[in-house]
Amino acid sequence: MAPQLHVTDITSRGDFRHCHNPLEPSYIPGVLHLYTDDDGFCCLVLKGERIGRFRSQKEGIRRFNELRSSFEEKLSRTEMSDEEKRNLLVREIGESSLKTSGKI
Repeated sequence: MAPQLHVTDITSRGDFRHCHNPLEPSYIPGVLHLYTDDDGFCCLVLKGERIGRFRSQKEGIRRFNELRSSFEEKLSRTEMSDEEKRNLLVREIGESSLKTSGKI
């Protein structure tokens, strides 16, 4: 039988594999997880802190998706222009050649 863990035990270790009835949704860049606790509630955890507990799985998933979308918007990278890519490549090649020659 799996060990009985409290939410604080699970989130402090970041280990959700020992939860009963775990749900799959996790958004790693935002440290956001959704799982079902022993009482059958959906728990939403952000950076190790439970921020929501829902009786309805549908509501838990809806809130998870809202937060994930918010994180994706904030964390989305802008594409580098061709000039920025070229400058980065020239700089990296220059640094690499200096390292190879032993000057760095």
